[in-house]
Amino acid sequence: MGNRSLAAPLAALLTLVWLAPAAAHAPEAHHVVMQAGPYPVEVGFSEWPPLAERSLDITFTPEGGIEGKTATLTMVGPEGTDFQNSGPLGRHPRQRDRWGLDLIALPAEGTWTMEVEVEGPEGAGTATVGPIEVGPRPGPPAAAAYLVGVLPLVAVVGLVVAGWRRVRPAETSDARSWA
Repeated sequence: MGNRSLAAPLAALLTLVWLAPAAAHAPEAHHVVMQAGPYPVEVGFSEWPPLAERSLDITFTPEGGIEGKTATLTMVGPEGTDFQNSGPLGRHPRQRDRWGLDLIALPAEGTWTMEVEVEGPEGAGTATVGPIEVGPRPGPPAAAAYLVGVLPLVAVVGLVVAGWRRVRPAETSDARSWA
């Protein structure tokens, strides 16, 4: 009974130890420090240089922490339009001591800017990060990717047409009885 009673807790412990690195947050690849009024804010990017349509985390860490402060983010893309994630910044899901965007993908390559407005006990301030050059979308061209995805549908339609032509349901006696 001694070996059996240790097997389950040992297996659970080994599983937790094995999975712990996967739950850890990777260090940021690039940092920029900006001054938003009285608040120095460190902006961290999980991938650098950022690429269009590729996931990345962006974190914002004001000196002294985020307690008692609020922040609003405005991201402006190459066409001069606001990005969908513009608005009040919330806590980053894996790094609760800072604000952040988790797994966002910038939809277009080109020059982006981020404007962060921080409000806190020492007043309010605004700072701009940029220009940030976002590179081209990684991987094959979109048309080639869609073609690979549509090929099974084309094959199924071809099989249905071939089966329909072989059976010719309009020429059966059952079909004529409906007319």
